[in-house]
Amino acid sequence: MYLTNSRLRYFSVSDNILRLLYTFIISLGLSACSGGQTGSQNNDASSSNSSSSSSSSSSSSSSASSGTPAFSVETGLGEYDQHCTDCHGPLGEGNGFPPINAQCSKTDCADQALLSAYIAEFMPINPTSACSGSCAENVAAFIIAGFPRSDNSGASNSVAFVCDADATPIVDTWRRLSKTQYRNTLNDIVSALHGVSQASAVLDVAWEEFDALPDENRPVIDQDLHGTYRRLDQNVFQSHVDAWYALANKFAEELTLPFRIEQTVGSCYGSGNVESCVNQLVESFGQSAFRRPLDSDEINFYSSFYGSFSSHQAQNYANVIAGILNAPDFVYIVEYGQQSNDNKVELNAFELASKLSYHFWNTKPDNTLFALALDGSLLNDSVYREQVERLFSDSRTQQSIRAFYREWLKLENLTNLNFDNESNIYRNFAGDNLPSNTLHTQMQNEVLDFLDYGTWQGALTFADFFTSQLLFPRTEELAAIYGVTTQNTGTGIAAPNDARPGILTRAALLATRGAATRPVMKGVFIRENLLCDKIPAPPDNATSDLPELSPMLTTRQKVEAITEQPETSCAFCHQSLINGLGFPTENFDSLGRLREQEILFNNDGEIIAYADIDTSGIPRATSGNDIQVGNATELMNELVNSGKLEACFARHYFRYSFARWEDEQKDGCALEQLRSRLAETGSVQDMLKEIALTPAFKSKVVSAE
Repeated sequence: MYLTNSRLRYFSVSDNILRLLYTFIISLGLSACSGGQTGSQNNDASSSNSSSSSSSSSSSSSSASSGTPAFSVETGLGEYDQHCTDCHGPLGEGNGFPPINAQCSKTDCADQALLSAYIAEFMPINPTSACSGSCAENVAAFIIAGFPRSDNSGASNSVAFVCDADATPIVDTWRRLSKTQYRNTLNDIVSALHGVSQASAVLDVAWEEFDALPDENRPVIDQDLHGTYRRLDQNVFQSHVDAWYALANKFAEELTLPFRIEQTVGSCYGSGNVESCVNQLVESFGQSAFRRPLDSDEINFYSSFYGSFSSHQAQNYANVIAGILNAPDFVYIVEYGQQSNDNKVELNAFELASKLSYHFWNTKPDNTLFALALDGSLLNDSVYREQVERLFSDSRTQQSIRAFYREWLKLENLTNLNFDNESNIYRNFAGDNLPSNTLHTQMQNEVLDFLDYGTWQGALTFADFFTSQLLFPRTEELAAIYGVTTQNTGTGIAAPNDARPGILTRAALLATRGAATRPVMKGVFIRENLLCDKIPAPPDNATSDLPELSPMLTTRQKVEAITEQPETSCAFCHQSLINGLGFPTENFDSLGRLREQEILFNNDGEIIAYADIDTSGIPRATSGNDIQVGNATELMNELVNSGKLEACFARHYFRYSFARWEDEQKDGCALEQLRSRLAETGSVQDMLKEIALTPAFKSKVVSAE
């Protein structure tokens, strides 16, 4: 009989064997769940200095006998790095905030007692109690001493990553196939056996089991509270195991139906030596499923699932197929690397073929790629580069990169815009543009169409992503938002009045699901997601004691009144890191429409005033840069000129590619190879391909010892 549909139970012939297999699968999943995200985001300054040692001399304000507490500059260095560097930089240069010297009007930075008291009361922002007592005294001493460091690290806005070839690399865990990769792989296996139409028929029959396989989530982690890349979701739950189990049974059953079994097993089915026929099936089907040839021990192992070789039995062949599809070698992308005494080994040809194919195509290697792995020529550098070009030019890569763009810009965070259509305020605000239940999807797709055009038609550089005026509305509803005609040619249409530079002025990144804009959220998104700067968590009492605000104030005026109150921790972050990035696009309303004035409403939804828009701001894209911009175009130019967009984009593509957060010290070489490629050529295609040419992509760390 076929595998029984009970939790972690299998047919009697190979019960113990498959129990062992599933125990292995579950243990892999649990280890991936707990340790799959081995990297952590490190701020540029803190990661390069948090482990540095200092040979600077310690100093004391007085001896212990005087009764005055002693403080230490050397100890202050470590405590400063722990509590202060993320915001202030290793030398107080600002790291997004104004330099510490610029803040000294609040206290006397040369007075140990005054500076210690200020730090103890107000720093760090959250929680303010994290550095008081001796910590505050030591940090004050370190600041007053001039930030002495033995490594002579200096204030810098350098965007380049440091490549340390001797750094201990990250030990990457095996990655399970995503739901998409799992489905695509099964489809390709069946297509190779029975053709595309039969594969579609089998998939349709198995739809219910596929639906039970959990979708990947965008994990919320400490480094990204708004949801990171799905590839980082390596959780394995009982629901995964149950779905894999059910799917293996269903596919085995379908492939061994009377009208398919001979094509599945081969011409030996029904005649000839049964054991030999089973071995042939294991060898051919296993190679397709595992993406590599099986050795003799494996062939014997999976052949044993057949049971007695006394006769040809469809159900026994189904047992063999189900056993193979339940194996870790199928549901995981398995990488051991070639034999080596080193802890960092090169992937073998089959592992490299799978890594390329699953990265760019989200499925198993095709016949061409597998043949090059089989004869070993894929390990030849020129052959490998040719295959990178071939895979990259395939339409399946375009689908994969489109998924990356969607998650990079967090487009899915924009949900239905019509949820408040019944309110008087929103109806009067939207007017003729009252949203349908698909407008948010139209907006998302328009941004993706823009990025597709810029990437694959070679018409735009990476900088153009932030400055181009091209729009791609495919529906009349979205075209009306932009004030243009619909575009279905794929070449785009110029924005009226040259008023929409780049992706940050597209409706999908401006819409808020309400009548008011959200300049704070826009600023946070740019700072964290496009510049990769770190914003400290707001204080626990950030929303307490808010002032009463007049309805005659604009959104900007309200934000300033709430977040920029003098001498508050809110003002420190918002003035330095957030608001100056959000205000320059306030000439677009919360549907993404261009505007010159903001309409003000009372609580009944009646218009009470029209207020002029102020789009000025100090973005501080780089530390110490206090240049004021007057509009979105000037903001985009500042972002592009900072060089930080390329560095941040390299981080994001690394996370997507390696399914973990980067460790800047250990992954610096790969990050710099990506960043420099993008910065030098401006070609997004060049950088997207470059990931496969990094040594990190072609190697495997088997131990950190």
